[in-house]
Amino acid sequence: MNQPKEYENKFLSLLQEYPKYCVTKLGYLDAGDIKDELIRKVWEHATNKIVKDTSDYDASNIISQALIDTGIVEKEYFYTSNLIDITPESTVGKIQEMAFLRRVAYLNQGLLQAYSNGDVDKVALLIEQLKNERLSTDGGMKSAEQVDNEFSERINNGDIAIPWAIGGMDASTGGKEKETLIVVAARPGMGKTSFMLQAARNDSRNNRVGFFELEMGAVSMWARVACPSVGVNWKDVISGYVGNVKKQELIEASRKLASQYKDLLIDDTPGLTSSDIYQKVVQNNLDVVYIDHLSLMGDKNESEVRRLGDITMRLKNMSKQLKIPVILAVQLNRGVDSRANKVPVLSDLRDSGEIEQNADNVLMMYRASYYEPEASDTTEVWVRKFRNGEANVVVNLGFDKEKQWFESTKKTVVGTGFEMKLEREPMPDFTI
Repeated sequence: MNQPKEYENKFLSLLQEYPKYCVTKLGYLDAGDIKDELIRKVWEHATNKIVKDTSDYDASNIISQALIDTGIVEKEYFYTSNLIDITPESTVGKIQEMAFLRRVAYLNQGLLQAYSNGDVDKVALLIEQLKNERLSTDGGMKSAEQVDNEFSERINNGDIAIPWAIGGMDASTGGKEKETLIVVAARPGMGKTSFMLQAARNDSRNNRVGFFELEMGAVSMWARVACPSVGVNWKDVISGYVGNVKKQELIEASRKLASQYKDLLIDDTPGLTSSDIYQKVVQNNLDVVYIDHLSLMGDKNESEVRRLGDITMRLKNMSKQLKIPVILAVQLNRGVDSRANKVPVLSDLRDSGEIEQNADNVLMMYRASYYEPEASDTTEVWVRKFRNGEANVVVNLGFDKEKQWFESTKKTVVGTGFEMKLEREPMPDFTI
C-alpha cells in the first residue's frame, strides 16, 4: 500500500496546479486528515484565503506565498510524487482513508492497553469511540425512503421525546426531544436547578438519568428532594435545630425517595469537561442528561466566548451521537437587571451568539417577585427558541416552596393569545 507521503505529495502538486479547483471542489478535506505538517499548513492557508470569487491568478499567488512561508519551496525534492493517472478526487479519497486507518489504529492501541490494564471503563469508552468512528468518504446520506422508515419507526415506538411532566411544558414544547440540546437560562435564584431536578426526578421513573451538579455537593442537592418530604429546612438540619425524631423521619423519607428515584444518578465532581461528561454518559448508559451549569464546566480556551461555544457544540454533538436529550443550565448576564422590562430575551444569554446557535431549544425563567417582593410570585418559563415549533410561548408555573415542586397555574399563554391544553405532573410520594 502506498504511504500517506505519496498521496499527500500528489495532492500538493495538484493544489499548485489547480488551486481554485482544489479548494472549491475538495474543500471538504479536513486539514487534520493530512499527516504532513507543512502540507497541512498550506491546505489550511488555501481554504482560509481562497473563495469562490477568487480569480485563478490570485489563487495561484496565494498558494505560491504559502509554499514560501512554510518552507516547502526549499524542500521541493521531498515533495515529489510518482503517482500518475490519479484524479484530485481519488487522491483526497486516499488521504481520508489513510487518516481513518490511523485513527482506528490509535484507538485499537489504546483499547489493547486498557484491556491489559484491566481498565473496564476505558475499554467501554474506546469501544464507543470506535463505533462512532467513520470514514469521511462513506457518503453518509440517506434516501427519503430510509428517512421515512426511521420516521415511522420512531412514531410507532413512541421513541421521540421524554415528557417534562411539569405544568404546561409538554403542551408547549412536546417534551424533551431526543438528539437535542435544551438550554434552561435564568438569573441566579430563579429556580433553574429546582426546575431541572424536578424534571430529572420525573424522568427517572422510566429512564436512566444523569444529573451533573457542578455548583453544589450531591448531599446539598439531595436535601432539596428529601427535606420537603418531612417539612424541614436543610439549613436548620445542619445548624442543629432539628430534633432526633425529625432527623430519623428525614433519614427514612430520604431512603424511600432514593428507592423511588433509583435510576437518578448524581455526579458532583467539580470542573467536569464535556469529554468527562461524554465518558460518564457512555459508561452509565444514560437516557437523558442534565448539567448545572455551563460556566462551571472545566473545558479550557483563551477566549471565554469560544470556550462556551465549543462546549455547547460538543454537548449538541453528544446528544445527536447518543440519541438523547441534554438539558443545560445557563446563567443570564447582569444586564437584564438594569432594564425596565426584565423579562429575559435571547440576547441576555452570556456570550449568547454561539450558545443560542448551538441550542435546539432555549427556555428562559422569570419571576417578577425576584425583583419586587410584592409582585406576582408566578414563575414564567419563556420558550425563546424552539427549533421544531413555535417560539415565544410562555408557561406559567406556581412553586410550592414547602415541597420544592413546580405546579401548573390555570393557564398557559402564547404570544398570539392562544390558550393551550395543560397537563398535570406526577407528584412525589412523600408518605413514609
